[in-house]
Amino acid sequence: MDIRNVCLESPFAGQLRPNNPNSSVLLRVLRESVLNGACQEAKTHPIHHDGFLRWVGPVAGAIFILTCAGCSSGSSAESSTGSTGQVSSTTPSSLPGTAAAASSASTLPTAAASTTPSTQPLGLDVSAFDPDRKPLLSANDLMALVQISNPPKLRKRWKNPQDLLDQTFGVGSVWFANQGNESISHHYGSRRACLEGLKGIVLQTPDQKRICNADYMVPIYKDGNVASAKTCIDIFEFPNRPCELPVVWISPSRADEVCKLQGKRLCTQDDWVLACRGNPDGSDLQDYAYGSDLDLTACHTRGERSAKCDPTTVKTTWATCASDTAPTGSFPRCRSRFGVFDQHGNVAEIMQRWDAERERTVTQLKGSAFFYEKISMRPTDPPNKQKYPDHCAHDPRWHVENLDTAGHTMYHLGFRCCKDATP
Repeated sequence: MDIRNVCLESPFAGQLRPNNPNSSVLLRVLRESVLNGACQEAKTHPIHHDGFLRWVGPVAGAIFILTCAGCSSGSSAESSTGSTGQVSSTTPSSLPGTAAAASSASTLPTAAASTTPSTQPLGLDVSAFDPDRKPLLSANDLMALVQISNPPKLRKRWKNPQDLLDQTFGVGSVWFANQGNESISHHYGSRRACLEGLKGIVLQTPDQKRICNADYMVPIYKDGNVASAKTCIDIFEFPNRPCELPVVWISPSRADEVCKLQGKRLCTQDDWVLACRGNPDGSDLQDYAYGSDLDLTACHTRGERSAKCDPTTVKTTWATCASDTAPTGSFPRCRSRFGVFDQHGNVAEIMQRWDAERERTVTQLKGSAFFYEKISMRPTDPPNKQKYPDHCAHDPRWHVENLDTAGHTMYHLGFRCCKDATP
């Protein structure tokens, strides 16, 4: 169905079925029509969530009825796709601008718009996501989540963006970025529990989407005035989707390239610290994303290193050190006041900083991982070489390398991206 006719042909009904390309089109019509005000109501049968469609996704046999009201002249193909021209579907093959657009990757949800009564704001939530989908993603699945947007000129070693992604993501090998060695890993919690914990939380408002011009990002700023925001940051660790296991075993230089493919960049240390300790109203700063004092129950920090973990070489580390991570967002309290999750625990993160002595941009590794509890300390504790503090402003110097050639990878090291805001 043509989006331009969504008002003219109201009401209409359809059936959502997995692996049916028509379902993607129908879902797009539903989402974009409601988001842009062309239609005020979208109901499903059987009824979900008080009768309002909260982006349940393609459930087998689900019948929906869309009723439009108050149609405006803005309900055209251009306005229905938003300011960026991006539309969302539930299959990677139909995502515009993704490197894996032609792949046959398994069904993955993208941006989810919750439609609620008019007294509540619209925004991205987790109601689109399948709680029973396997937590591990294939290489194609991971590549499908990289939404290519105005990438800069690639290095000569890459033929095109897809070549870069093909050489970056892979399962079952230390030489590729993935979610860890699954033959030895035991992940915390479950996808279903994670989604249940995030239920009802608006992860990104329409205003935040407008300012960031990307899904699952929020603007950060110092003075309490969102109009002054210069930077947006990913809400979750890459792949920056709720309740996905974070990607590890990726070098800083490659992480930076993956961010740039999406029209983003690797976060600076200052970006990350502001997102962690800052306050949207511009007042007090916090020591931790979740509060003023160390709380080892707030985030995924109470796991264990593998008993036989041998980090002598890259190969021994891969073979013996498990990535016992949790799906991102599994700890709802582990969220900053800007709405950024997991800046403590789960995986440490790659970022960048300017080194005045080297006169170069170098890597900055920060944060803590899932096993932090046993090596934790407060910044006011006596020095201890076996421990370190994990407050937002902690400024370590771990594995410092020039960013453009940095090759350090690890089983508990991930990343997230930032980008310029457009208030």
